[in-house]
Amino acid sequence: MKMELIVFYVAKQPYAISFSEIEEIQTAKKGTPLPFADEWHEGLITIRGSLYPLVNLRKLLGVSFDGPQESDKMILLSRARVALLVDELDNTAIIDESELRENPEVNSRDILPRAFELSDGRIVPIVNVETLLAYTRTSYV
Repeated sequence: MKMELIVFYVAKQPYAISFSEIEEIQTAKKGTPLPFADEWHEGLITIRGSLYPLVNLRKLLGVSFDGPQESDKMILLSRARVALLVDELDNTAIIDESELRENPEVNSRDILPRAFELSDGRIVPIVNVETLLAYTRTSYV
């Protein structure tokens, strides 16, 4: 069975997420900070009258603690009103499930359990949205 993914970058590392999990992609907005929020929580943003928590994947994955950049994008999830802050979008990938393997990065396997290899040899972990949402779920979501 084929999987359609979009590849994006966080701290120069490629990651992927299934197209079926994406509502839309927008240029990033600055969130309104919340007191006592986790460091990876960049605040709340309003999109068409709805509030979305803005999750900074750089901080959540522990790959960089840089703040938002002008070139950042937001991936709005379809299954919950959550926006994922990423550095940039790359391309699409269509892979066969037989190409999937366990993420070699042990520390991030809970949120990124599976991965695939690009033609240039780079490993691309795939975001498990259900686990990500469970991990980031708090009283404001």
